Amino acid sequence: MFNFGGSHLASAINHVFGGSSATFRFVRVVDVVLDESSPYWDQFGRSQAINGIVYRDLSTPMSQDEDAKLPFAYCANPNNIQLPLKNEIVVVSSLPSEFRTLNPSATKNYWISIVGLWNHPNHNIYPDTAQDGNDPEFGDDFEENDKIAPLQTFPGDVLLSGRHGNTIRLSGTKQTYNTLTDDSNNGKPFIIVKNNMKEPDDGTSLSTEDINEDGSSIYMVSDHTVPLDEANKTANSWKEPADLAAAYKGDQVLINGGRLFFNAKEEGAFIAANEYIGLASKEIHIDGDDMVSLDGKKIYLGTAALNREDEPVILGTTLQDWLTNLTDNLNTLLKSLGKPSAPPAYVAANVATAKALTPAIKTLKSQIKLLTSKKVFTE
Repeated sequence: MFNFGGSHLASAINHVFGGSSATFRFVRVVDVVLDESSPYWDQFGRSQAINGIVYRDLSTPMSQDEDAKLPFAYCANPNNIQLPLKNEIVVVSSLPSEFRTLNPSATKNYWISIVGLWNHPNHNIYPDTAQDGNDPEFGDDFEENDKIAPLQTFPGDVLLSGRHGNTIRLSGTKQTYNTLTDDSNNGKPFIIVKNNMKEPDDGTSLSTEDINEDGSSIYMVSDHTVPLDEANKTANSWKEPADLAAAYKGDQVLINGGRLFFNAKEEGAFIAANEYIGLASKEIHIDGDDMVSLDGKKIYLGTAALNREDEPVILGTTLQDWLTNLTDNLNTLLKSLGKPSAPPAYVAANVATAKALTPAIKTLKSQIKLLTSKKVFTE
């Protein structure tokens, strides 16, 4: 037994769990209940047993023959779980049970936290020395990874580190290894969500986030420059390109990963910006099952169109109407020319036809300027 007495930890736990003189002890995890396939599922309350542990006191040697008689500890905080592994040491205490209304002194065992023996995010197991000669056991499927390194902390940080190189950092204080913060933005908050850290030199070296070398990551910053190396920097469609990602300093969110996929399964997906939206890629595809709609005061197809604006596109229906009128007038003229007769009558008929067509030709000429778009230009 180990009693924290009047320590702050004991006071805090007593406040949370309603005890007045809680006693805590350190035990070694033998098994963890993850689902109904566990042999302890029915024995310890079915779903109530989820994330609970079967454990053995540190002084008791490991023996598979005794597993059925081992004690059980329920999860003390189901809203904030750092699930232990087999052979990790956890803190267990007897705290109020659900039968307290029948018996005010009723208690049961809860596991509260993992003891960070190695202070390492991947694992903190401490096998029983009675197992000399055997490889350490972590439980089903968990594999030790010596390429996971602890995250370097900055003053005042709040960190959440998973066991597999996935981390969340809430930070903002200047520090030697903090590449985002300097004297100009010290104290300005930022959040980094990272999955899969870059490979460290070894598993004991401290690591910091690297937006270009890590796996997928999200950076939410308030007054910072993030050195993102853009996958494509093509900006031929811009007269004045926007700042590169690594040059901009300010309130921004950067998402980086091997592939990004945004899916709105119920309704729409929207991107709205006050100034501009930029897309750059080897290929850009836009597909609409029913339609694709584009609008703007000016639409440019090609860099030459952007720079010169001298080749407006033709309006299809307007051109069709214009060509129909032109061909109708030409057809009238040809019919007149194609009627053989004596010269005086033939000439008179053609002159009359020409006079009749002259206003229509003038109208067609005046309509030529209506055939081109005022907002869409090409090259």
